[in-house]
Amino acid sequence: MTRTRLLTVFSAVTLAAFFLLPWIKATRAQDLTPVATATPQPSPTPELMAPPPSAPDPRPISGLDPAIIRQADIEIQDILLQISRLQSSRAAVKAPLLQLPSTHAEIPAAALKAAPDPGRAVGIDSWYSNAVDLPVSMTTSVRVDVYEGPRGWGYVIISTMEYAKINWTRAVNYGPESWRSRDWEPWAED
Repeated sequence: MTRTRLLTVFSAVTLAAFFLLPWIKATRAQDLTPVATATPQPSPTPELMAPPPSAPDPRPISGLDPAIIRQADIEIQDILLQISRLQSSRAAVKAPLLQLPSTHAEIPAAALKAAPDPGRAVGIDSWYSNAVDLPVSMTTSVRVDVYEGPRGWGYVIISTMEYAKINWTRAVNYGPESWRSRDWEPWAED
């Protein structure tokens, strides 16, 4: 190839990349189809397909106001249902389970609701890109963690809030490792 022809080809490729790259990024961010990975795929299990537990009645927990517990449980109930449906549909087509970051950069105080940031992402997955309808303001921060245990895949939906200068957390497990579920309890970050 001549030098001129080589420069022409290089210029054409550079221009094409310049104009196509933003389109490719936008298309990929909007693409909701599962991306193939080298990770083994989960298979639907009864634990993954189960409906989420209903919001429990207020229960006495030392250090927490029952009204705050009830409010937090009601807020996250809709999110639990949406995530359960989303994970079940992904597992049914053997797509990787969805892991999502905390809805808030900082843990919200229970007395002061904070607006979530649906754009926070893990890779290309975010609350927004998966069409999870978050409340306008929330008492708790919610995240989704995925695990692979000896008996199979699962995920945990973890809610965290601050009350009386103490961080409180609640975990709801969907999968074979039921010990991962826990009621509201004080939590200290390591």
